[in-house]
Amino acid sequence: MNWKLKALLMVFFDTIPAGEKMYRILQKRFGNLNDDPAGRIMVQEKMASWLVDQEFSIAGSVFLEVGTGHKPVVPVCFALMGAKAVYTVDLHRRLDDALMRGMLNKFAAAKDQLIKSWTRYTSEDILQERFGLLLRYKDRPEQFFNHIGIQYLAPADAGSLNMPDASIDCHLSNTVLEHIGAKDIRSIMQEASRLLRKGGMAMHFIDLSDHFQHQDPGITPLNFLRYSERAWHLLAGNQFAYANRLRPPDYFDIFDSLGFEIARRETKTYDADPGFDLPDDSPFRSYADHDFRTTELNVLLIRRG
Repeated sequence: MNWKLKALLMVFFDTIPAGEKMYRILQKRFGNLNDDPAGRIMVQEKMASWLVDQEFSIAGSVFLEVGTGHKPVVPVCFALMGAKAVYTVDLHRRLDDALMRGMLNKFAAAKDQLIKSWTRYTSEDILQERFGLLLRYKDRPEQFFNHIGIQYLAPADAGSLNMPDASIDCHLSNTVLEHIGAKDIRSIMQEASRLLRKGGMAMHFIDLSDHFQHQDPGITPLNFLRYSERAWHLLAGNQFAYANRLRPPDYFDIFDSLGFEIARRETKTYDADPGFDLPDDSPFRSYADHDFRTTELNVLLIRRG
């Protein structure tokens, strides 16, 4: 779909009653909203490998995910790997029962393959016990959550949670922070600092590309950087399309100012022609070329002190 048409549709649905529900129906029918967890399982396995490389024990740990979305694949994976508890927090209630049932049934169908793959992260006994719960409750998502220790907190503000100090071991998100303003990211990471136990870790995988390019190959992943702040707000300043357009140094400044040390990081860049020239007054001219071209930033953080 042409990205400008999609942007107009998002603006329209953001302004009408029941627009969120109507937009979700369109996503299911014509977009990428489905019950297949495969792509996010691959992301979670990468997260698990990063943690295990730091000698972090997934089994018995408490996780908090920022940004649940429509299907909580990452929380389910960590719960199946033996997490003591997984909290998943979202500003809006977007869990879809039909998508959840379909997702859990796909996990169940892949049981043997996943157990074989995941024994590098946790014991087979734990996996067998947790998948037993999945098989029992795969058609009853709410009961599955209750029995396996997943708590869905929504609507809730991840920057101000009613949870005790030092009560979690890992704070994480996947392709979420890019949809949150810098001020709110700071609040969320401040809260993460309060909630994390000594030695706890924060892990955030951030998509710094133009999300409209995911469906429109006619633009580059850097296309959204060509616009002024005012123009971009008119195009994408709504709940469906908002992207903060922050570059890696902006995130590093937030993490460092709140006492987080980067234990591991990974970036990907778009090195071809961006498809435009920046105007002289663009704020993105001040960034190093590598930071300007970064489309993916993955970080593992440890809180200092």
